[in-house]
Amino acid sequence: MNILLILLWLFIEFFSKPYISQKRSILTLNRVDFIRLHRCNSNHFGIIVCTNNRNWEQFAARIDEAVTAEETLQGKLIRVVRPVT
Repeated sequence: MNILLILLWLFIEFFSKPYISQKRSILTLNRVDFIRLHRCNSNHFGIIVCTNNRNWEQFAARIDEAVTAEETLQGKLIRVVRPVT
């Protein structure tokens, strides 16, 4: 069995189920794995993937802007990227 499939199964079993049952979204800097997870299964209450931004005020404002622009986060992948400086 492919190691990626095993890791995906472990993630779904032990990490995402509590978030789904509690209807919570996930905010992460781990873009690669969570984008892959969303592509495999969109049964979630929202995944917000971000690039690292050390300007915390700008970072928070961009996340807030992206999230409030959506009516619902259920089943959606929201990307928040650091602006080019």
